[in-house]
Amino acid sequence: MKKRNKNIDKCRHERLPDPEIPADEAWVHMDKMLGSAVTAVEDPEVIKNLFNFKWVLVFPNAVTIVLAIILIKTSYQPLNKKS
Repeated sequence: MKKRNKNIDKCRHERLPDPEIPADEAWVHMDKMLGSAVTAVEDPEVIKNLFNFKWVLVFPNAVTIVLAIILIKTSYQPLNKKS
C-alpha cells in the first residue's frame, strides 16, 4: 500500500540543479517590469468611447439574432401525418 508519490519519487534520485536566477533577484526584476504603482486612466473620455463602441457591436448582433429567429419561425412547417 505504499504507492503514494511513486511516480514522483522515481525521477527524484539526484539533487535538483540550482536556479539560474535566485528567487529574490527574480522578484525584483518582475517588480521593475510590472511597475510599483498602478497608473490611473488619464482621460475619462476613453471609457465613454469604449461604451459607445460596445453598443456598435451589440446592436447588429441583436438584430441578426432577432431576424434569424423570425426566419426560423416563419419557414418552419410541421410535418402533417395523415393516417
